[in-house]
Amino acid sequence: MHKLNFRTARRPTKMPVQLSPQHQEIYLQYLSAKEKQSPSEVPFKYLYEARKHLYKLKNELEKEEESGSNYSKEQQRLLLAVFDYLLGINHIDSEELSPGEKALTASLEVLRPHAVQPLYCSIVLNTLNQLGILWANWSDARRAATFLEKAEELYHAYAKAVKEPPVPNPFDVAITLTPTECWDELDNLHTHSLYYLAQVYGSLGLKDKSAEYCRMTLMRQLGRKDLNQLTWALDCMTLSQYYTSIGAFPFAHHCLTAAESMLWSMSGDGVSLDSTEQARSFQRAKADLSWIWGKFYLNALEVSAERHVESDTTIESSLSMSLCGMPLFDIQRPATQPVRPVVPSAFAQSYTEAQPLFLEGLRCLEEAKKFFVIDGFVTDHVGIVKDMSQLYKHLGAFESDPVRRSALTQRCALLLTPLLESLNPAHFLDLVQSVTYELSTTYEALVDSRLAVFENVAEGLPYKERIEKAIDINKLIEKTIQYSTAFITLYADPQTKLLPEPFDDADDARAVMTATWRMARLWARKIPVPESEAEADENHLRGLKATYLRNSLVAYTQITAYYTQFGISGFEDEMEVIKAMCDLLPRHISEVEKPVS
Repeated sequence: MHKLNFRTARRPTKMPVQLSPQHQEIYLQYLSAKEKQSPSEVPFKYLYEARKHLYKLKNELEKEEESGSNYSKEQQRLLLAVFDYLLGINHIDSEELSPGEKALTASLEVLRPHAVQPLYCSIVLNTLNQLGILWANWSDARRAATFLEKAEELYHAYAKAVKEPPVPNPFDVAITLTPTECWDELDNLHTHSLYYLAQVYGSLGLKDKSAEYCRMTLMRQLGRKDLNQLTWALDCMTLSQYYTSIGAFPFAHHCLTAAESMLWSMSGDGVSLDSTEQARSFQRAKADLSWIWGKFYLNALEVSAERHVESDTTIESSLSMSLCGMPLFDIQRPATQPVRPVVPSAFAQSYTEAQPLFLEGLRCLEEAKKFFVIDGFVTDHVGIVKDMSQLYKHLGAFESDPVRRSALTQRCALLLTPLLESLNPAHFLDLVQSVTYELSTTYEALVDSRLAVFENVAEGLPYKERIEKAIDINKLIEKTIQYSTAFITLYADPQTKLLPEPFDDADDARAVMTATWRMARLWARKIPVPESEAEADENHLRGLKATYLRNSLVAYTQITAYYTQFGISGFEDEMEVIKAMCDLLPRHISEVEKPVS
């Protein structure tokens, strides 16, 4: 492909915009057919008719080139290139992409030296955009980026070097746009270039660049008269999720506030929501916004909790600080729009600072859940409930009182448990696996919390109370083992009840072995409790403990056997601990089984 160098484009030359009367008549027939609405049963009827006129024009011009005409050779080359451009757009609009790409490429080859000229700038810029879109659709994002970057370069080169307004139509036929409208057309093409570049950079994994081009696109769209407010709000919500993912919470908050302002102003601006489909789309957008707000506060709370646990609460977010100075969306906020709490610059450092994030996140998720009901939005509903559970989990990191922290963890389990009653594994296996796994980790956290308290106070408790607390802890351990077992069973063959050997997916193998490891740890932590005073002697209790340890060893051995035969990618560190336990447990069991005289 030839390099496009817009800075060194040749000086403007006079373009033969006056078609001959015969060609002008055919061109007008083309415009007339192009503007007609094709019937649904023949969707491209008038596009095909318009194409016939273009080919007629091109064929006649090529004949004149051979026999001599009123056009010079250079004029004929440029005219043919313009007709190739129009044919390329026609083919694309008719969903004939390969012929469209061929025609546009041929046009670009001729017109590229004239790109920084009023008569050709819009054509070349749109050609570059269309070729970028084509190659993106053909999964060649790098080639697509090349065309779109050249389109961006052309716009800036023209805006800098040329004072005349661009001409959207290279002929003097049916031109009705004012100079301002001509500039607006070029600006719209440039906005499209930025929009497509945002998508292409995303496909290439250039997330920062993609987000910046998305921001520039949204900024430019705000000034357009034909702004689609709903689409703009949805795109702005998507951009906020990127900023949230990198910890730039102030700018994520700004994007969400702007999107919310746009949605709140829609009814006031007289936007028609009369049709059921429009009203449904609007309600869906509001529900999406509530969910994304909920995720925003969940992410902020999660990061705050991690920093709080690690005692690293003094450093402000370098990511959010590095974005200072970014132009903001200038949208008037309706008076009735809610004011959302912001994330502290150093994140939440105490329960008092974390609680507003928790409460607002929970309120937003509850609002989203009203729309995304389980009957019709199963995946979304489950996702929202899981997010609500995570809010309680991360708030618990700021709770110093172990009893209240356990209550928050218990709340996580209470939210998740009803989901399993509503989900059929035959239809929603992935969701059932996910919820079951989360329940097992939630109950394990409860075990950790209760055991930590129990081990500190057990010696000073009366016998009956100590036994009662031990029984409660054992019930939690059994509940955790129950959910871990259920999780592992979900990977087994429904008929044979056997697990795959080996697993087809390494992630599945890691998940199952991690759950088995959890069971091994929990069996070893179970407290021997006598069922009656007659069984309260030391030897009986040691026998119970030995049984629990043997169950633990069985689980460790199962993991080791699978790993030895098939290996588990990314499980090497865990296996070091597991192998050590396989060596230590037999000796420990022997010690525990020794009778006490």
